[in-house]
Amino acid sequence: MDDLRKKGWLPPERVEEILTLLDLIGQGAFLDIPKGEDRIGQAIRKLSVDVGRLSATQMRKTVSVSMELNEAVIAAANLSRATSVTDRNAQGMASATEEMSVSVDTIARQASETFTLAQEVKELALNGEKQAGQADDAMSKVEGAMRDVAERSSSLSESSHDIGQVVDLISEIAFQTNLLALNAATEAARAGEAGTGFGVVASEIRNLAERTRLATKDIRLNINRFQDEIDAIVEALNESDQTVKLGHEIMNASQESMLDIARAISELTQRSREISETVGQQKLAAHEIAYGISEVARMTEHVQNATYTVLDAMDGAEKDIASQISDIAKLKLPKKALHLAKSDHIIWKKRLAAMMVGRDSLDPNELSDHTCCRLGRWYYACEDERIKHHPSFAEMETPHMEVHARGIEAARKYAQGDLEGALEEIAAVQQASEKVLFHLNELTKQRK
Repeated sequence: MDDLRKKGWLPPERVEEILTLLDLIGQGAFLDIPKGEDRIGQAIRKLSVDVGRLSATQMRKTVSVSMELNEAVIAAANLSRATSVTDRNAQGMASATEEMSVSVDTIARQASETFTLAQEVKELALNGEKQAGQADDAMSKVEGAMRDVAERSSSLSESSHDIGQVVDLISEIAFQTNLLALNAATEAARAGEAGTGFGVVASEIRNLAERTRLATKDIRLNINRFQDEIDAIVEALNESDQTVKLGHEIMNASQESMLDIARAISELTQRSREISETVGQQKLAAHEIAYGISEVARMTEHVQNATYTVLDAMDGAEKDIASQISDIAKLKLPKKALHLAKSDHIIWKKRLAAMMVGRDSLDPNELSDHTCCRLGRWYYACEDERIKHHPSFAEMETPHMEVHARGIEAARKYAQGDLEGALEEIAAVQQASEKVLFHLNELTKQRK
């Protein structure tokens, strides 16, 4: 330019004007370059338009890359959170499975012990049945012996009755003999001296008859006592016979019960064996499950570490993109505020996602509302009537307010430890953000 000015090819004022226009282009003020009145001015105008078009294209590509990159970061952060939850759950499941394995071992041991005890009880029941059978046989022998004793006692009772009848007969003969002796003594007394000897004999006979009567009386008493004893013995034997019969029935019932117990124990033994075998299989399955869950936990940790590596790499790339966006923000380009607002919204969602995995710290008291962000400042300062009369302009305000309000509430709930509440707020941010992006796309279509 200095050479052109020195050689007089261009007036100094024109040279200064050209330098000013080129400086504006260098500053990115493409929209401030007027239409040229000469070929140089037109060339500068065309250069400004071409550079501006390239810059606008680069802006759209950079914003698109920023949005895609931050969406990928959001997905990676969500994956990181999901793998963290999975890892915690896997650790808990591994612990629970280990406890289950221990419980299965205990059940297996108890089932084996139950099987052993069942076998012992079965043996005891069979021995009890055998002993009950022997006792029943003994009772049968006792019953037979008592029946024999009862028969013999009845025979003795009949014999004593016969003896009593003989004794009664002897007593009757003694009574008659005594009367005859009395009559003989009377006759001897009438005979006088001649009947003296006969009287003595008659007196001796009467005395003998009297002693016989007294002896038969004692025998009768003894026979009566003997019969009473025999009757008592027979009655006792009858009662004992009933008792023995009842004992016999009890022994039979006991023997049947012992057999029932033995059969039940046999079934229990079979069930215990089946339980023991099943528990053994479950024990192997539990160990396999525990191993599988441990592998899941290990792989989850590996995925978590890989996700952190990806997030670190994406953070580096995001910083580079952010630097480019910062440079673009200094240029005067059409639709700039609308395009950059798209990137800002995705970055806002990315920060919320990063907060949930501990990679970003957000203080709810320091976060700005919807009026202070880039989109808010543009929105409430917009004077372009074409934009303000577009339906999306008015419809965008409410979801934009919700994006900020729900995001701030998510940060507050996260700080309070309410993770579920924070996730619900972030889900609401996602829904509202989709509406904002839709309206931004509509507005970028509007501005030609």
